[in-house]
Amino acid sequence: MSTNWLIGFSQERNCSTNTNDSGIHICGYSGHKPVYKKGGNQFRLDVANLSKYPETALKESIEGKVFVHFIIDTLGQINNPFVIKGVRQDLNDEALRIIESLGNWIPATENGKKVSIKMSLPIYFKIN
Repeated sequence: MSTNWLIGFSQERNCSTNTNDSGIHICGYSGHKPVYKKGGNQFRLDVANLSKYPETALKESIEGKVFVHFIIDTLGQINNPFVIKGVRQDLNDEALRIIESLGNWIPATENGKKVSIKMSLPIYFKIN
């Protein structure tokens, strides 16, 4: 049984439709958006390479989409990731681990000043 990690991006309610070069939704912001330090294409590859399908979910053929919300702070660090909508605990935990493992970003700026930004990302778990 092989696994296929589909990486998708969401639009959160009550937010504008701004996205950065990785396609990640950024809530309520119109300045220079945060950028994954390695670029948008590498972001997708890094998420796929960091991913480990939870063994129990794989054995039970559990698939789904976990929505993770987080903040990119003024230092470009990921802070306060949490699951907005999950599938089950093992998939939720894996989605959080992936986000926490991504490393630093180039922070957002507004009027030349670095600012913290809220972002959301769904991670799809799909078995082929």
